Amino acid sequence: MRSEIAAHLSCTSAVQKHVLDHLRDYVHEHVRVENRTVILEHRFGFIFGTGPQALVSHGSSWRFYVCPRTGLLRLAPAARRKRPARSEASDRRVLSDERELRRIDGVWYEIAVAAIPPAAEERAVRVDVLARAPVASVVERLRDDPLWLRGRYAAAKRQLSKRELVRHGLRSP
Repeated sequence: MRSEIAAHLSCTSAVQKHVLDHLRDYVHEHVRVENRTVILEHRFGFIFGTGPQALVSHGSSWRFYVCPRTGLLRLAPAARRKRPARSEASDRRVLSDERELRRIDGVWYEIAVAAIPPAAEERAVRVDVLARAPVASVVERLRDDPLWLRGRYAAAKRQLSKRELVRHGLRSP
């Protein structure tokens, strides 16, 4: 592999010699392939006792290897991106006892929070805007919601502007 590239480069040219100097940084010649996984083999054992390492490309950092079976230059398989699981905590930010931010269907809203009224008549008149129903009728449905656990409900909601999203460090799709 190295000799094939060297045949086309002149060592009298500084730039072309530079290509040869860095060739081993980008192309791994000592590998084995097991079940579609490219594993680095080092001439003098593994690097610092780390054991076998899978050769993978990350984003724009491409890694190449010489296929041991065909002798052809190949691109190492891309590593799968690990995306953190989206939790409910990432969809909710408490600003104060009266305000919080919520992501609903990918859109961020500011929620005005109020205490659940103790009187049944008041609960029948007040509407939880997240459930779109009177507070009295959603007590059972929303009892696990963080607001309801604190004895509060969503009294009003307003979509955040682009400027507010930037100020709070949030993104909408």
